[in-house]
Amino acid sequence: MQRNAFVLSLAAAASAPRFVAAQTLSVQDAITRLFTATTLQPAWFTPDMLAVAPVERTRSIIDGIVAALGPYQSIAPNRSRFTVTFAHGTVQIEGKVDDSGAFAGLFFSRMQGPAATQSLTTFFKADPMPDTLFSDKFLASIPIEKSRALAGRLQEQFGSFVSATTVQDGSYDVEFANGSATALIFLGPADKIEGLVFRPH
Repeated sequence: MQRNAFVLSLAAAASAPRFVAAQTLSVQDAITRLFTATTLQPAWFTPDMLAVAPVERTRSIIDGIVAALGPYQSIAPNRSRFTVTFAHGTVQIEGKVDDSGAFAGLFFSRMQGPAATQSLTTFFKADPMPDTLFSDKFLASIPIEKSRALAGRLQEQFGSFVSATTVQDGSYDVEFANGSATALIFLGPADKIEGLVFRPH
C-alpha cells in the first residue's frame, strides 16, 4: 500500500552569504566561516541573496542554532549536504558558491539534539499538544489543530509512539508500536518548531 508523506512544513531555510576573498572558498570553508566569524559582513553576501535574506536574518538563524545546540565544533561532508556539529547536536546545511566564493544558496535543515528529540516526543505524547511547541510563524501557517490531528492520525495507523532516534543523514527514525516514520525537524529561537516533516516507511 502506497503511503504519502505527511508534511507540516518545510524545514527552516535561509539564503545566503558571500565572501569577497583573494581565492575561491569551498562550500565547506564558507559554511565554517559563518559559524566562526565574530560578525557577518554585508560584503559577504551577493545582492540577490541579500534581497532574499538580509544579513540580520542569517545572523538570527545562526544565533538560534548556537543557542539551541551550543558552540560550533566541526563540519563534515554528508552526501549532498554538510553535517555541522555543535556541543549538543547537529544541523544539516546545503550550500552553493559562485566563482568568487560567494553563496548562491544556503539551506539549514534536519536538526538533531536533545531539544529536537524532546520536541518530537512532546508532539506525540502531550495531551493536548501545546501550541507553545511551535513558533508563531509556524502556527500562522499550520494551526495547532492540524498538528494534533496529524499526531493522532499517525498513531491510529501505526500504534502508540515509542521513541525518536537520530539517523546519520540528520533525520529521526520515529518508532511506533506497529510501524515507523522518518521525521525531519528544525527548531528556531527558544527551541520552537519551525519546520517538521514526517514520511511513513
